[in-house]
Amino acid sequence: MNRAVGTGRGLPFEIFDKIIDLVAKDTKTLIKCSLVSRAFYDHTRFYLLYTFRVCPVLQSAALAQLVDFWDTSPHLPTYIHTFHFSTVFLTEHDAPRVLYHLRSVKDAFMNDLVFDHFEHREAVEALAALPIQTLTINKSAFPSFHDFSFVIRCFPLLRSLHLFGASISATTTVTPWINSLPQCSPPRIEHLTITARSIDTRKSNTRLFSEFPAPPFDDNQPFRIDNLKRLEVRCANQTDIIRIGRFLPRVKRTLKSLSIIRVDNGVSSRGQPMPWVLGLPPLDLESIEDLTIDVGFKVRSYADYLLWWISNLSTAKAIRSITIRIAMALEYIHKEEDKQWQNVWHAFGLAMLGKESLQKVLVEFQIPSSPRNFFTRKRGVERECRDLVERGVMRVVVPNKARLVAF
Repeated sequence: MNRAVGTGRGLPFEIFDKIIDLVAKDTKTLIKCSLVSRAFYDHTRFYLLYTFRVCPVLQSAALAQLVDFWDTSPHLPTYIHTFHFSTVFLTEHDAPRVLYHLRSVKDAFMNDLVFDHFEHREAVEALAALPIQTLTINKSAFPSFHDFSFVIRCFPLLRSLHLFGASISATTTVTPWINSLPQCSPPRIEHLTITARSIDTRKSNTRLFSEFPAPPFDDNQPFRIDNLKRLEVRCANQTDIIRIGRFLPRVKRTLKSLSIIRVDNGVSSRGQPMPWVLGLPPLDLESIEDLTIDVGFKVRSYADYLLWWISNLSTAKAIRSITIRIAMALEYIHKEEDKQWQNVWHAFGLAMLGKESLQKVLVEFQIPSSPRNFFTRKRGVERECRDLVERGVMRVVVPNKARLVAF
């Protein structure tokens, strides 16, 4: 039936869709709407059943009742597309039955990992059979890189992996590969996001890059990197960027988008700045088409940081888009810093002259001061990069909302 045709009760489908879309995030209102009529119920269930969360303290009896209900109404769990769980769920007796019904799940959120929970083979096999394409891991510490590899291989259809709150401890001994389950295999990741350093502990999580197996030991990889197209690293400091630099040549054939955002302010201990330019080798950006970098609050050290990025761009032969987000401290608003940053932007303009593939440069200034101070700096950047501005390639703007983080 054409969607323009009415529902039989005086309203077209489009009206129902609009009403439900307006209250999509209000669960209580959605429940009330589902009780109005059959037509409202048909439209609200897509939102009401879209996400399934398993509470860590959920009683086994309640879980058994839920899966018994799904057995009698198997169409209901097909509306579930997002699954939130902690790994203790895998120890439940009815976990395999629950996972059997989640055949439409595409996105998964895993928290509070305990590696011993993956010893429950039937549940792990059921988990590996799900068509999960995006996995986000939070509040999880992997005892070793081998344990990390075991867990990731339980999601063989994965395409996007987000390690926002996951850390990998140092491997103390070399152990043989243990994930021999036939359903488990390394997924071909296309999009990888990692929080490199914990804001609370400053502990580095980039061991993934330093311990990632290289040929001829790539059979032990947690995931395949031969199709990695997008890499986003958050909260990285100098050590993390060095590790990333050693990893990039292995994905240079496929990687198109690189983001190094929310950078650590380079402080190794309280009040002691770490110079970015010392011992920081260049990055291989040959295949990168889309680059996003954040420049943080410490002006003097980060002028050097931006100059280092400019030197890297000399190898970026395919670059099409550059986004530079700058958060300026109050002390930058005045005095001697202006001359240093003029030199930086002059060097940037010169480096971009021969980039025929370049289509867009966006510079976002977040300055905690009056608009007059922003426009002064905006004009300074545009003056030093006049060629890019006149070609319509470069824009200097104030972001609609603050997105940078200081440590």
